[in-house]
Amino acid sequence: QVKIPFMNLLKLAWTTLQKKQLYLRAADVVAAGIPLDIDVLELGLLIEVESSDDTASDTLTFKHLSIQEYLAALYVASKVATSPEELRQIATEDNLDAGHLSTFWIFLAGQLNATNVETLFEE
Repeated sequence: QVKIPFMNLLKLAWTTLQKKQLYLRAADVVAAGIPLDIDVLELGLLIEVESSDDTASDTLTFKHLSIQEYLAALYVASKVATSPEELRQIATEDNLDAGHLSTFWIFLAGQLNATNVETLFEE
């Protein structure tokens, strides 16, 4: 049975996406409240980045950018964006390039109710 603090993983995905950060130090993952034991790696959401030599790596990454974007969208939809105004703020102030992270926006739109989505795209 795999047990991890899932909301912490969602928040980590969001905060690192905001920073356009693909690689995570193991210490940052632990600081986010995610224990680095076999469980988090068994899920396949985070993987260790192999080092060029045979030493253990302390660098992790989400297995694919789309996984990070999906988890970030779940976090934003459930904890961050509780109103259309907050959605607009995320779209404008958090500097999330719509072209580069279009998958994040698609995942986020899928998580929101229709009213919030319509308000987000109003001019």
